[in-house]
Amino acid sequence: MVENTLTHAHTWSQMFLGIRMHCCISCLIDLKVGQVSKHETELQLLRRLKESYTSIARGRGASEPPPAFADIAAQIMKSKPPHAGTLPMLYKFLLRFSGGDDQWLLQQTESFVLNHGRPGKSLGEDMWEALSMEVKGRPSVIFRHGLLKACYVSGSKLISQTDIKRALTSKNLQNEIQEYEKCLAKLRSKAPEKMSKHQVNMQIGQFEISAVLSMLQTLLVLFRFRA
Repeated sequence: MVENTLTHAHTWSQMFLGIRMHCCISCLIDLKVGQVSKHETELQLLRRLKESYTSIARGRGASEPPPAFADIAAQIMKSKPPHAGTLPMLYKFLLRFSGGDDQWLLQQTESFVLNHGRPGKSLGEDMWEALSMEVKGRPSVIFRHGLLKACYVSGSKLISQTDIKRALTSKNLQNEIQEYEKCLAKLRSKAPEKMSKHQVNMQIGQFEISAVLSMLQTLLVLFRFRA
């Protein structure tokens, strides 16, 4: 039962969100893996930022403050990364929404994008600014990673900075986001033992994208209706 649920994630989406997920997958998503750029990509820069942060943090005592952006930036900028402009936003995202000290959420997202997305794609400063923005109330950390996966898998103009900011600040989506995050937690806890963590992450990642795109689509309809 659970294995079938993981394989057909849109069934869960109808059960928990009541939205037609399959339309978004068939019409809006392109799951072809993009070629990695010859230059350092934003995801690679984020990984290097994560490694630098972890390295500096381990060398500090428990009573000392976490690594400051200036400490890490000075180290990373020595290589003159092509996406240096995104560094402040990447740092904010890393610090606030990576999944804690072990950064498990960031690791899962990166693994999914490398397998099913376009890891060489550049989101740009505006998109990372939106993804890392602070909002009142729930931080919607899990939802942000769903948005990030969708950005790297979908077409270049499918998701905009406005879409992300509107979704994170909209009161209309708060209940949907809560149900979405509860659903993901339940899926992970009920995953069959014979499935590896990697397999589970890949299956759930597909569901995340379909759910996120459906919620964005629903919000867009509401926005246009009220305009």
